[in-house]
Amino acid sequence: QGAGFSQSTLSAKAPGTLKAAQTTQSAAATSTGSLPTFGTQFHGMWSSYTDSKRAMVLDKLKANGVTTVRLDVSWAMLQPTSASFDNWGTDFVTRVLKMITDHGMDPMVMIWMTPSWVTGSSDSRIPPKGSAQLGQWETFLSQAAARFPQVKTWEVWNEPNHNDFMRGADPTVYAQVLASGYRGIKAGNPQARVVFAGTQFVDVPWIKKALAAGAAGKYDIMGVHPYMAVGNLSPNSPDDGTIWRMRHIPALRTAMLNAGEDKPMWFTEFGWRVGSIGSANWQLGVSQATQAKYLAETLRIVKTEWPYVTRVFWYRELADNNTTNSSGYGLITPKGTVKPALAQIPAIYAAG
Repeated sequence: QGAGFSQSTLSAKAPGTLKAAQTTQSAAATSTGSLPTFGTQFHGMWSSYTDSKRAMVLDKLKANGVTTVRLDVSWAMLQPTSASFDNWGTDFVTRVLKMITDHGMDPMVMIWMTPSWVTGSSDSRIPPKGSAQLGQWETFLSQAAARFPQVKTWEVWNEPNHNDFMRGADPTVYAQVLASGYRGIKAGNPQARVVFAGTQFVDVPWIKKALAAGAAGKYDIMGVHPYMAVGNLSPNSPDDGTIWRMRHIPALRTAMLNAGEDKPMWFTEFGWRVGSIGSANWQLGVSQATQAKYLAETLRIVKTEWPYVTRVFWYRELADNNTTNSSGYGLITPKGTVKPALAQIPAIYAAG
């Protein structure tokens, strides 16, 4: 996968617990806030997409209230052999971005994947390390941010707390990747915003380590992927002190404030799968009706209890014809039918 949810390390019982959140929160919150901006993942760079399929999906998303999409883009594709931009890759990104902006949507780019000429390895999920490689990363991002001014927001890597996505999953290494990326993006486009990569689950201990290692002050928005490790649980399930519940979000907010980081938070991925792919906790799915219910519940919780969460991206936009883990998350079927979860969005946002 280019981005998204990988639970290869999860067992039927999610291991590990965290200290209970230091803040308490009323389950019956009475405050009324604003709904977060609603977006979805858009894997528009993937080889499974054709231009006609891109147009179909963007049409459906736009017609159903989606105003922003998260596009995963590879450094290794833009600069595959040297520090020069590849014409094919650059033109491809430019074309897909134009399709997004022509639909009136705001693209957020999640940038990752190191080219082999930087690390000497064909494994693009090895992050840049050391002053030379980090300098190449910083230079690349300064050039990319200047080259693609239509991108107002850049998310630096994907789920870096998981070895599937950033080899080693080292928070100290990520702090350097983020800091270098931040400097580069701001040099290339001072108005651009930088997002701390969404962690797989609400991984407060890992994020705290990254902040302490130099990530603090090197981002504008905190990203997080608050999936439920028991895949059919409601987002309203009580916080049990672990990273596996959406209601652990206030613990992340507390950790940020304790680090002096009073910044917005975005769910750069969240979602529920239609249909189970096994019997392990993380493999459990829901019905289309329950998927819609859980999405609406998430928006209600964010609106009434978490005003600092200002944007959410559902993972993912399109179900494909296979039984992979991520397919069932799609809001649009392979034939172009909009699932109830997406179809309800205009009414939810019209009601405010």
